[in-house]
Amino acid sequence: MLPEWLSSLTNLKTLGVSYCPKILSLPNNIHQLTKLESLMIEGCLELCRKCLRHVGEFWPKISHIKHVDIKEPED
Repeated sequence: MLPEWLSSLTNLKTLGVSYCPKILSLPNNIHQLTKLESLMIEGCLELCRKCLRHVGEFWPKISHIKHVDIKEPED
């Protein structure tokens, strides 16, 4: 899991998570990162699925982010 204190980085504009398959969730308060403009998640199968646009469990938490790029791992 990403740390909950991540939301204290109020000026964070870009966040990327790459090839961390054990990360299964986002911090509950990630929606508080109102300046976050870009989120890239790559190679994290479960997290990628939970962040899918409009259908993923975590989409409501990240829908305010302008650029969300989700790339599931290739087989």
